Amino acid sequence: MADTKDQEYEDLMYKGDLIMNDPDRQSDAITYYEEAFKIKPDQIEPLKKRIMVLCDMDDTYESVFEDAKNILKLFPNHPEAHIIHGQILTMHNMYAKAIDTFATALKLDPDNAWAFDSMASSLSILGRHEDAADAYERATIINPHDNDNWFNLCLELERIGLYERSLETLEKYLSYNDAQDHSVYRHLGRVHGLLGNTTRSFSYYIKSVQLEKPNKNSSINEWRSYNEAVTMRRCIEDLDPSAAESFLTTGILLTIYDYTLEGLDMLETYCLLQPMSSIYCLMAEKYQEISLDLRALECFKRAAELADDSDGVNTAEIYLKLIRHLFLCQQFADVVHYRQEAISRGIDDPSLDKYHQHILNNHDDDDDDDGDDNDKKIINADMASLGFTGFAYPSRHYV
Repeated sequence: MADTKDQEYEDLMYKGDLIMNDPDRQSDAITYYEEAFKIKPDQIEPLKKRIMVLCDMDDTYESVFEDAKNILKLFPNHPEAHIIHGQILTMHNMYAKAIDTFATALKLDPDNAWAFDSMASSLSILGRHEDAADAYERATIINPHDNDNWFNLCLELERIGLYERSLETLEKYLSYNDAQDHSVYRHLGRVHGLLGNTTRSFSYYIKSVQLEKPNKNSSINEWRSYNEAVTMRRCIEDLDPSAAESFLTTGILLTIYDYTLEGLDMLETYCLLQPMSSIYCLMAEKYQEISLDLRALECFKRAAELADDSDGVNTAEIYLKLIRHLFLCQQFADVVHYRQEAISRGIDDPSLDKYHQHILNNHDDDDDDDGDDNDKKIINADMASLGFTGFAYPSRHYV
C-alpha cells in the first residue's frame, strides 16, 4: 500500500513539474501539487512548487501571501518554510522582515545555501553590501557549483571596492565550473580595467563577446560583422600604436552589442594611442545615450579640437553638436566661447547662431544664473523654442 501511495505521489509531482512553466496549463499543475500534498501531507515540496506556480501566474503576489503563512504554520521547524515566507516578503518589498525570516531558517539549518543566497539578495537591496558579500560567500562554500552565487559575490565585492578579492573569487569559480557565461568574462574585463590591467581587460572583453551569441533575428550583415570582429581578436602585450586598431574594432563591437561602458573604455584607450576626431564624436554620442553628459561634453570638445575635415567628419557639424549639447547642459558661457572659436576657424553656419542668439537675447537681464524662478522660466522657454520637447529645469544628471 505504501509503495502505491509513493508511486502515486511521484506521478503527480512529475506531472506538475512537466507543465508548471506552461502558462496554459499552470492551473492543472497546481491541482497536481494539491493532490500530491493530500497523499503526503508531511512533505513540503508540493506546497513549495504550488507557490512557485502561483507567483508565476500573479505578478502582484497577493494570492500567495497567505499561502506562505500557512506553510509556516504547517511546517514551523522546516527551514524551507521560512525561506519561502521570506521570499514572499521580498516580493512585497519587506526586506528587513525577510532578512529576519532567513536568519530563522539558518538557525534551523546553518548550512542552507538557499537561505544564505536569499538573505544576501535582500541585504544587497538595502545597501548592506559587506554583509551581502559575507552571505554570498557562505553560500558558495556550501554549494560551490551554484553559478549565480559566485557571480553575485563578485559583484558585491566590486561594490565595496575589493577588486582583487573579486578577481580571486572569479578565478576560484572558474576552477569549479567550466564557465561559458559571457557575463563572467565581462565582469573579469571590467574589474581588470578598474585595476589598470588594460591588456587582460581587453582579452576578457573579447572572450565575453565570443561567448555571447547575436540575437537570432540578427541580419546577415550583423552576423558578418560579429564573425569578422571575433576573427580579428589578438592578445595585446604592450600598449603601443600597433594595438590601436584592435581597441577600435573591439570598442565598436562592444557598443553594437550593448556593452556600452566597456566599449567606451576600449575607444578611450584607442584615442589615447591614436587621437581621432570622429571617434571622440562617436564616444560623445554614446555618452549622451547613457546620460553621462559631462563626459559627452569633454569628448565633443576634444572632437572639435582635433577636427579638420580630414578624417571623415564635418567640422561645422561637430561644433553644432557641441554647442547644442552645451546649451542642453545650460553651460551658456561655453556656448558663446565655442561659437566665437568656430567663427575664428572660418565656420559660418546659421545653425550655430540660433543657440548663441537666444543667450544674447534672453540672458543679459538675468545672468546671475542663481536658479531662481525667472532663470528657470527663461531656460525652459529657450529649450522649447529650440525644439527640446519635454524639457523641465533642471533636467539631467551630470555625472
